[in-house]
Amino acid sequence: MNEGNELVDMRPTGKTISSEKLIIRDTGLTTINKEINIKIKEDEKEPKKVNSFNTILSIWNSMIGSSTVSLSYNVYYCGIIPAFLLSIIYGLICFYTCKIYVDFGSNESDFSITIEKYFKKKFGDRISKIGKSIQILFSMLITLGAGLIYFLIISQNLYPIACLLLNKIFGFEIDAKDLTPEFGRFSSVYLGIILCFVLFPLTVKKDIGFIIKLSSFGIYFISILIIFVLYTGISSIINTKFDFDYITNKLNSEKRHLKLFGENPALFAGTLSMAYFSHTTVLPVLKSNKNQENNIRDLSLGYYFACFTFSFSGILGYIGFSGKNFDTEFKDNWFLFFDYDNYFILLLRILNVFQLITVFPIIIYVVRFQIFNYFYGNDYPGRIHIMIFGSIIILLCMIVLYFCYNFLGKLLGIIGATTTLVLIYGFPPIIKMIDYYFKLKGDKIDDNIQDNEKEKEKILTENIDSENDNKETEKNKKNKFIVALFFIGQSLIIVVGIATVIFQFIQINFFSINLEE
Repeated sequence: MNEGNELVDMRPTGKTISSEKLIIRDTGLTTINKEINIKIKEDEKEPKKVNSFNTILSIWNSMIGSSTVSLSYNVYYCGIIPAFLLSIIYGLICFYTCKIYVDFGSNESDFSITIEKYFKKKFGDRISKIGKSIQILFSMLITLGAGLIYFLIISQNLYPIACLLLNKIFGFEIDAKDLTPEFGRFSSVYLGIILCFVLFPLTVKKDIGFIIKLSSFGIYFISILIIFVLYTGISSIINTKFDFDYITNKLNSEKRHLKLFGENPALFAGTLSMAYFSHTTVLPVLKSNKNQENNIRDLSLGYYFACFTFSFSGILGYIGFSGKNFDTEFKDNWFLFFDYDNYFILLLRILNVFQLITVFPIIIYVVRFQIFNYFYGNDYPGRIHIMIFGSIIILLCMIVLYFCYNFLGKLLGIIGATTTLVLIYGFPPIIKMIDYYFKLKGDKIDDNIQDNEKEKEKILTENIDSENDNKETEKNKKNKFIVALFFIGQSLIIVVGIATVIFQFIQINFFSINLEE
């Protein structure tokens, strides 16, 4: 990991600040371990350049995170074959739209400025400002959504730890697997309140440099979780007889049943949308690459390794936790498969809680930075403002804990699909179509825009030899077909994003799957 200072712009106003680069691993969740640039010092040091290996690792790190705890649940409802295909399809779409960020936003401090420039050229000043505001708003929402999911995962993993202490030391008999938030007994809601008192001072803290340093260990903890999931999958393949009959698994049966096709693939699609989101953070990573000519190659390799991780950890996790040693009711957090007094899992829970507690305040800091810079031009307008902001964040966390305590997997899908609708599936293809439209007219929006040489679109308005009118007519027809194909392809990306959102709320059994008893 590259540890150094680099000049990065996080403000919607486009002002340049000096910041310390940090890679945060997402929940996805994929749903966001993101690379985030935090303003700590005001020095003007040059960014430290890194080689392609570190660049690829940084891109991979920005997508891989605590979402691994829920991937197996998503594959359970998706099915093995659709999960593998969706991992590739959504990975390709997200890579393509991320490449648009790189191609068109490499000279800007923030992609919202790119949107404003292109929209202004095509739609006018008013629409351009609206587009810029929408981009900033959804960037805030996806970051806030990640923070809320982090809080929920922290609560789910911290509750069994608290139950172990109370049961073993003080003689209580608390059911650690019952996460129902009730006020009549010690439940997850009381733990959530205690957690709020711990996290609130961190959400209003002005300088979080120490927390950033602690969070740098998170990638090692996440790697341990992924390795454990892969190990569990391989172990279950060895010790459990599996078939692909659509029959409900029995608890005491030596034989377990897997689904090649599931009843709700859209759930996994929403989670993948959030997991693959690295668009707003990839530019600082690529700018620090020693070999700028390798940027697209390194970006593609980063997405390749993320796709490999999501597909295989999700599929092997589903197979592993479907084994004969586990409960038949599938959990949206694989930690919940294990007893609270399993001490190895206890260690993993502690590591996961530590990692998320260090990342949570950084996520909230970024939300705070974006909001107050947008409205006040200052990330710390006053103590009262910050206290009110922190109180609202804590209240939202408690609301999510109380009403969504048992819906982590579904919450990931909904937040992932809705927040990325604009950031991944909306604005990038629209920008691409606007640019292509002006190229056809022979008009340039900005002479400083640097297109990737290998990816340049052929300008279709070139002078054609007029010696043969029949050949010229055929070429024009072909050109029109290519233009139509291009716009249809970009429009399909937008349709995919809209469909991903719709199917989070309207569940359709695509493969007519009904499990037999």
